[in-house]
Amino acid sequence: MSRPRGSRGRSLEPAPRPKDVVLIFNKLVGYEKQIVRPHLKNSKAFIEMQPTLENVKDDISIDIDSLSFILDTEYRNLLGEISVYLSVYRNTLEAINQRSNIHIHQVQTKLENAEFIEGKCYPIEHIEKILGDRLTSIMKDSTQQVIELTTDLITSNDDITYKLESALKNLYPNHDIITSSRENEA
Repeated sequence: MSRPRGSRGRSLEPAPRPKDVVLIFNKLVGYEKQIVRPHLKNSKAFIEMQPTLENVKDDISIDIDSLSFILDTEYRNLLGEISVYLSVYRNTLEAINQRSNIHIHQVQTKLENAEFIEGKCYPIEHIEKILGDRLTSIMKDSTQQVIELTTDLITSNDDITYKLESALKNLYPNHDIITSSRENEA
């Protein structure tokens, strides 16, 4: 029995694709575009970067056993990289949620008690005085941590996705491999 072939003689049957790596990427890129990117070079990012209203859920899991085919490729170490990546992904979600909770429950409460009006411009020194040294420091550090973790994880995802796609192309040379790419936006 012959397999259906495309115009270039390639099989039309899709090769296996671990979709959860792509789902993680999509979740992170959405957060990075909407929440992080507008504040990358903003000295007021710690206060202006919006919290997530709900905790970001770790609803994606990758079955490492289903990726055992990678052991048959030159990218054997990729399984270890994916395991580390998943750990960093979970830590990133935890950092996002922790920062959001502090912003909602402590920062916004202090600003409301000081009768701040949302959308009105206040000098940064005034905001820092209301929050106090400790909370200001916590917010600056946690905001920087979320920005770094998110951007680093997206870069790691690009590398892992490239290796995974290369491994699939090597294992399934007669299949069309669906690839993912990220637009390089300014």
